[in-house]
Amino acid sequence: MKTFLVIIILFLLIVIGLLISGKVDVSFFKLNQKSERTVSKVVHKPGTKVETRLRNLFLQNNLLYPPQRISLYAIKKDKVLEVWTEEQDSWKLVHRYPILAASGKLGPKLREGDKQVPEGIYKITELNPNSSFHLSMRINYPNPFDLKYANLEKRNNPGGDIYIHGESQSIGCIAIGNKSIEELYLLAHIVGIDNMKVIITPTDPIEGKLIPPEGAPVWVSELYKNIENHSYKFGRKPKLWRLFDEWKTKLNLEKIRDLDLNRLIIAAILISFLTIILNFWIYFKNRKIKFENTENQSLVLLAQYQSDLRNWSERVISKMTETALMCDLDPDKNNDLYSKRHNLRVSLSSLSDSGKIFIPGKDRKIRGFNGLRDLPLELIEECYNLAGQINCETQGDNSILRERIIDCKNKFVQELAEELNS
Repeated sequence: MKTFLVIIILFLLIVIGLLISGKVDVSFFKLNQKSERTVSKVVHKPGTKVETRLRNLFLQNNLLYPPQRISLYAIKKDKVLEVWTEEQDSWKLVHRYPILAASGKLGPKLREGDKQVPEGIYKITELNPNSSFHLSMRINYPNPFDLKYANLEKRNNPGGDIYIHGESQSIGCIAIGNKSIEELYLLAHIVGIDNMKVIITPTDPIEGKLIPPEGAPVWVSELYKNIENHSYKFGRKPKLWRLFDEWKTKLNLEKIRDLDLNRLIIAAILISFLTIILNFWIYFKNRKIKFENTENQSLVLLAQYQSDLRNWSERVISKMTETALMCDLDPDKNNDLYSKRHNLRVSLSSLSDSGKIFIPGKDRKIRGFNGLRDLPLELIEECYNLAGQINCETQGDNSILRERIIDCKNKFVQELAEELNS
């Protein structure tokens, strides 16, 4: 026991001696307590390795350092985070960082726990020196656009706490590794988070229009249009614009002066001639499309007409059959024949009125058929009158009425078959 106490006392004496001599700085222990770190403690002063690396990224691209404004452009599909700086009203590419981890799939973040990385235009709202992932920068998801549609769709918890951070693991955030986040963190501190913008896009607009994923909400088209509009200044112009910019660079005033005037006139005439041909081609193509659309519309209307006519005729035949069967009912065993007869006549009258739309008239503009003749409606009316003659007291002569009603039905079926097969 005495030996153990002696060892403890000697250890304490050694530590006290080191502290007094200045070989151990007490602040070392504080700095390693992550929860006590501040931005000023973790940013690197000029001349340090991180600041030197950052400065060289700008100088090797002939860009001003320190910059005034910065934009971060993240492409989810390519797993790339680009850094852009603004100089003389235009944006220049500084560097591309690989994204080491970003969970989810293409498409915007909708709710807490969906593991999606957001898509849109965001700001940096906080530099976090006490991140569990080395260092991190918080973005303002959900922004006003995200909140607007979350409220409209009654998504009460769209999520939050989205960061760009170090390390190589992430759920819903963008992980770029410790070395890269140190450079971006320092850059954000130098520029100021108010002078930084973050654009997160599903794919690179330079490869084509941004297409909402299958099953995405309708407003995603508006979101992607906003992203495309913000992407133009970062070299993501449509192909035609890029070609025009290339030709502006290639053609200068000296080359234009050296061109022969006659050649310029011939070129102008050829361009005008090609323009006229192109206009004629567009005109006739549009006429063809319009004609095809008219024909397709007529076919659709005709198909709808035949479908409606078939449904209507089936209801008529069903009611005629019920009327004929009623003639076989024994009044002594059926106390509600008057009610049945009344209901059948009401149904036949209603079907006669609804069938008038199939009769040709001045308002019918469907091509490809002549319309229904008057005979089917006359047969319905005849069946209606025969139904009124059914004897509800005794069977009497109901058998004769039954044959006449069946005859009406057969004629109706034959007439409709000719119309539908024409």
